Amino acid sequence: MFRRQIIPVVLLLSVLAIFNGCSKKSPAVAYIGSKEVIRLDEFNRDFLRSKSLQDAENASLEEKKNFLNRLIDNRLLIIGAQEAGMDQDSVVKSRVDGFIKGKMIQKLYDIEVADKVIKERDIRDLYARLSKEATVRMIFVKRPSDNSVEKIEEAKDKINKALQRVRNGEDFAQVAREMSDDPSSRERGGLIKSMTWVRKDDPIRKAVFSLQEGQISNVLDERQGYFIFKLEKLKRIKQEPYKNARKQLRQRLISANRSKLSSVAKKYLRDAKAFYMTAWIDSSLRKFSEAVAPYAKSNRAAMVDSMERLPKDIKNMILVKCVDQDFTVQDFINRVKITPLRKELVISRPEGIQLAIDGWLTQDALVYQAKKKKLHKDPEILKSAEQQKRSEMSKRFLGEVIYKDLSVSDKEIMDFYNKHKEDKYFTPEKAKVQEIMLTDKDLADKIAKRAKRGENFTRLVKKYSERKRYKEKNGIIDYFPKGSWGAIGAEAFKLKKGEISGPIKLGNRYSIIKLLDKKKREIKPLKEVYDRVRRDVQNEKRRDLKERWLSNKRSELGVKINEPVLAVAFK
Repeated sequence: MFRRQIIPVVLLLSVLAIFNGCSKKSPAVAYIGSKEVIRLDEFNRDFLRSKSLQDAENASLEEKKNFLNRLIDNRLLIIGAQEAGMDQDSVVKSRVDGFIKGKMIQKLYDIEVADKVIKERDIRDLYARLSKEATVRMIFVKRPSDNSVEKIEEAKDKINKALQRVRNGEDFAQVAREMSDDPSSRERGGLIKSMTWVRKDDPIRKAVFSLQEGQISNVLDERQGYFIFKLEKLKRIKQEPYKNARKQLRQRLISANRSKLSSVAKKYLRDAKAFYMTAWIDSSLRKFSEAVAPYAKSNRAAMVDSMERLPKDIKNMILVKCVDQDFTVQDFINRVKITPLRKELVISRPEGIQLAIDGWLTQDALVYQAKKKKLHKDPEILKSAEQQKRSEMSKRFLGEVIYKDLSVSDKEIMDFYNKHKEDKYFTPEKAKVQEIMLTDKDLADKIAKRAKRGENFTRLVKKYSERKRYKEKNGIIDYFPKGSWGAIGAEAFKLKKGEISGPIKLGNRYSIIKLLDKKKREIKPLKEVYDRVRRDVQNEKRRDLKERWLSNKRSELGVKINEPVLAVAFK
């Protein structure tokens, strides 16, 4: 037993040792030309991003080779991009710069907002809570929707009677079957097999996890109704080491504390902008708004054209003074060229211009704070920026070099459509049904017989169906394609119009359906799918061009895979 537990740990440590080792000591799994090498540690790192450790250990040599060939293709594209000078391309530089700023702001948020709300002890507490899993039984009585005093008293009386019965020794499961209002657990005797505790202030989890095995809780009065729990079993869950789990646990806490984080973030942002934008020049805002008023409602191109013709003295006016720059009318014009103004902004008024600038300079204000903390030199950010640069270079190289002369003719579109219309461009067969959904099997059998004898189906839906969303629509499930709606869909397409089937078992529920209508499978006319066919032709030609370029580049440089080394990866 002890040996079986040790083996996975040893394997994991060996993988980590590979990752932490110097790349010079890691053997090569592939050679690209005379200079480029992909080493085992790189392969292992990327392979583990796409698979679990267990799947990586069980992967065949063929799977590893396929993955390695994708890495080789990516490396070849980067080589091509470097040869084409894409590392100096202005678009690449701009995108990478935007990426770095985004990462800096994200890190700033972690430091100034998330870390102020989510403390280390909170993460450790969550880790401890998630180490346990409860199996419980529940009796639930829902709170009346109208909140009338009389009905609330009835609900309280019902839950208190249930509590008295189970405290007097009656079988909890049987009482749950008779009295619980929760349809999903009632048939299982109130059984909930797996309950974990995430949110620290969750009153239900707090009560459940404070029970001893076999113990029954008091009545819990919550927003949705009244609960009684019995703890059947409490077991410890095997967890990954805290160091490995910490990032994901922190993210869960961030998701659970959105409201508090939003409040802290708003205050920080307000203070950061107040510090950065030191002085608004009201006279310049007023004069500029008067100058643009005649064409403030024009389209963006006309507006920019008109603003560019403003006198030089107006274009040089400072609208707001910032810590590290003065934002002028010309800066405003330059921003409008690349960023559409929000429709609600009225730039014929000074406050409209101020709101537009405030929105644009929000990022600048945060980047300024991030630079004060030296986040532009953060090793993690610089490393991810380098990876992003290579990705942007590859994409730009594909678009500007490999796909540069790509064109699609009408004949190619027509030929592609004729070849694929039967399997790609069609409307599938569809069915429209009316349904009665029930949780009680005996009742479902009775209602099905009544429906099949000719009783009005719509009246039966209104009286008995428990699927609330569709009950409001007289149980009608509008046209759905073949292959959807699970067992209901499978049965519907066997029926003739007007036929009734059921009860159909759906987990703990039962469905009775009547086929209202069917629509046949139809081929869509070309004019209806023209743009889609054009994109499909374009994508196919892009794949062909890319594969041809990669094949030629492999031949030009020479690629060799070191299979003996690849074979022992994760072994």
